Amino acid sequence: MISCSKFCVAVWLGTALALRTATLRTTPRRWPTRTAGNGRGFVTPQMALDGGPKPPQRMPQAAPDATQPLETTRRTALYAAGACACGCGLYLATSDDETFVDAAQIKLNDAAKARDERFARVMSGGMRDYEGWEEVRAFKTDLFAHVQKNDDVVEIGIGSAPNLQYYGSKAKRVRAVEPNAAFFDLAATQAQWEDTTLDVVQGVAEAMPFEDNSVDVVVGTMVLCSVTSVRKACEEVKRVLKPGGRYLFTEHTRAPEDWRLLNAAQTVMDPLQNALANGCHLRRDPRPTIERVFGTGNVDARSFVLSNTQRGPPWPPHFLLAPHLVGVARV
Repeated sequence: MISCSKFCVAVWLGTALALRTATLRTTPRRWPTRTAGNGRGFVTPQMALDGGPKPPQRMPQAAPDATQPLETTRRTALYAAGACACGCGLYLATSDDETFVDAAQIKLNDAAKARDERFARVMSGGMRDYEGWEEVRAFKTDLFAHVQKNDDVVEIGIGSAPNLQYYGSKAKRVRAVEPNAAFFDLAATQAQWEDTTLDVVQGVAEAMPFEDNSVDVVVGTMVLCSVTSVRKACEEVKRVLKPGGRYLFTEHTRAPEDWRLLNAAQTVMDPLQNALANGCHLRRDPRPTIERVFGTGNVDARSFVLSNTQRGPPWPPHFLLAPHLVGVARV
């Protein structure tokens, strides 16, 4: 399928909606009757014109040649397709089972799949760069020391599974929830490399497919920035944890107030980050929510800025994500 620019997709969808409206306005009316002329308990005006069962005389007759406006609209749509700058074409329905709007949905699904695959590739490369920082490796090593041998571990938003390297022999099996299916093969490759059994299901942190009080450890790194509801995600983590269970988290957050330059950069770039990075927010601070859900006394966390120097924030590619929150919450 030829890919379209965003402009052409917009033109395409507008044409689809216009055609859908025309279809609704011109579809022949169906009359109720006791005669199951087409096996569905009704007959249509077209069937009457073809010599099939007649509708009751008391019912109104269909407008003559009601499909003509629809055909005109279809031709108009085809002409509009030819006007697209990228030269893309519209796929018109060829049967009653496949409507023009169905074709539009297929187009949207293909675009979403391509976007997810592109994000997975970019994120996988970015995480390799991020994981290469000595400072990151140091605080993650300390964080994953809270995983004990034979713990039942669930990781939310596992992505390409960069955290598997920190489990070591303590977790031979990890279950994970990941909304983007484009990460599955990347995660499986990493699991094979780390000799870890990994079971990934497609889902979100706000609705995990696990029973109450069934998990020893839940791990979430760089996840709460992009969930729909931080509160619901934290409540769901607490729900699945056993008494004494641990939630290990590390998140990028908004910059401290005295980091004015970084604060301004995050504010300006947040809408773009949200649009390009699957809903990631640069200026979230999940710590108050985590403490509210688990209880302040049950949360041990610290906030800091990666590569903090007197000259200001670190430079690209990760300076916008430099403010961090790392900690453990217990049930």
